[in-house]
Amino acid sequence: LRDSPYGASDHEQFYGAGAPVLFFHTGAHPDYHKPTDTADKLDGAGMARIAALGARVVERLAAGDRPAYVAVPRVRRERSESGGVGARVFLGVGGAVIGGVALVNRLQHGDFACLPSDFPSYPGAAVTGEKTYFGTGVAPGDSRECTESLDSDDDVATVTDFYTSRLSSGDWKITSNDRANGMISFARVSRPQTVGQVTLLGRGTHTVINIKLDS
Repeated sequence: LRDSPYGASDHEQFYGAGAPVLFFHTGAHPDYHKPTDTADKLDGAGMARIAALGARVVERLAAGDRPAYVAVPRVRRERSESGGVGARVFLGVGGAVIGGVALVNRLQHGDFACLPSDFPSYPGAAVTGEKTYFGTGVAPGDSRECTESLDSDDDVATVTDFYTSRLSSGDWKITSNDRANGMISFARVSRPQTVGQVTLLGRGTHTVINIKLDS
């Protein structure tokens, strides 16, 4: 994460005109802006995660007050020998955009999750998608459905054991556990109408976690 709104891209023109900006970028690399930057070098999974994070940031900003514009002095930065900023994702923040950097950090760590605060949070998993639905078509007695997707670097057996243990304690209970198909159904003890499923998809040592909760 960087605190500068300046950079050689379109967002700088908006910032110069008085508009707050958020700029996602993965940094320079040896093939940047060259014919050798071919499609086979795209990181599809990484692009999807960045897009999901960007969408959640936009949704949060759109739901609140208009972001404030704050003028930030231009600071001359030393460039690396390669002329880039490294192969990491960074976010350039222009002005005090509702604590823009803090907002992104909180989104990445699931602090705005639509799941209840006491729902088990898998350690180290990255949130890749989240959606809240209000209306009909959910479990009887409920009006809200939360769906959340996460990626974990742990294998599916490890992730299954975690949710099997955590959803068998506190205010949660498991109603069925189909380990063969990677599906755990659960309910809240204090409110049985609150029900949901954890679906796990193993991809080698990597696991995709999909959670659905009706409440």
